Parts: sequence; C-alpha cells; structure tokens
Amino acid sequence: MSAWIDTHCHLDATAFDADRDAQRSQAAAQGVRHCVIPAVARSNWDAVRLLAQRHGDSYALGIHPLCTGLAADDDLALLARALEQHHADPRLVAIGEIGLDYFVPDPD
Repeated sequence: MSAWIDTHCHLDATAFDADRDAQRSQAAAQGVRHCVIPAVARSNWDAVRLLAQRHGDSYALGIHPLCTGLAADDDLALLARALEQHHADPRLVAIGEIGLDYFVPDPD
C-alpha cells in the first residue's frame, strides 16, 4: 500500500465536528499517513496545533486571505508571538495559508 501525505487538510473545520477522529482514522486506513493542517484565522491556531499533536500530523499557522477582513489589527503581532512560542515544535512546519482560491471573484 502507498503512503500518502495530505498537504492541505482542514481537519479542524466544523464539518468534521461529529466524527473528526473517525475521519482521520479512515484516511490513515486508506494510506494517508500524514496531514498538514493549516490555520485560516487566529481563532483556529490552537485547534490546528492540538489536532496535529493528537494525530501525529503537522500544522501551519497563518491568516487566509479570505479571512483578513475578519482579522483584528493585532492579529499579525499575535501570529508573530504564536510562531515564537511554538518555533521549537517539530509539528509546526509552515507559516501561512496562501489562499489560492480562484473561485473568489476579483473585487475590481
């Protein structure tokens, strides 16, 4: 069986609230050995970190471009602090959520 890595898995999304652990177990049973769980806003930084630790996966901290309108003025400073606080965590593997969501209409 092949071993797969899901490089972009929003396992923290509310759609998984009812069966999050079962979904992760099912993915593992299908050969997905590792997931990278990206944060989209300050509100889910802790959730993605804890999920990655619980399942032996990795996480990224950041703010998705679609969420910048909801971000507070101090979110970038708080992101810098969170990155400093968790910089030695081997499960923290990336910064950001680049958000190449081409389905979003251009505001021009």
